[in-house]
Amino acid sequence: MLLCITETVKEEAIQRLPAIVNRYFDKIGIKAHAVREYLYLRFRERLFSLIKYCKVEKVNSDKNKIERMYKEFSRIPQLLAKLKKLQAYKRRKSLFPGDTDMQILSEADDLGAKYFVHFITDDRDFLDFKTEIETELSLKITALLDLPHFFDE
Repeated sequence: MLLCITETVKEEAIQRLPAIVNRYFDKIGIKAHAVREYLYLRFRERLFSLIKYCKVEKVNSDKNKIERMYKEFSRIPQLLAKLKKLQAYKRRKSLFPGDTDMQILSEADDLGAKYFVHFITDDRDFLDFKTEIETELSLKITALLDLPHFFDE
């Protein structure tokens, strides 16, 4: 199995790892900072070892397709309601995902022209619209927490 990521995803994963780790530790109630630091360092080590075995691709994609897709979603009442609910949940001004999220999704779609792409995420901007995104783009969305089951298949 070829593991391929884009340069944008690589940089975003490295940059956001501390916040992601802290969010999950908060959720499960790990308060000890020494434990968090130890586990964060282990996760970071694992991330870099995974990146080492990935093919990192530079993708120059245009996120306009993704922006148009989300605008189309907003024209469907049920999807507009989901977008508004997510907007409130994330406490953001925009109804749509941020520029980086749209760029990452655009790059994944471009890679989907060459590879079978599993878009692994814990972001509700993508998970809440899994069916719609998979219908429109060349990729399959996999929830981060489903990864253990994903590798059993």
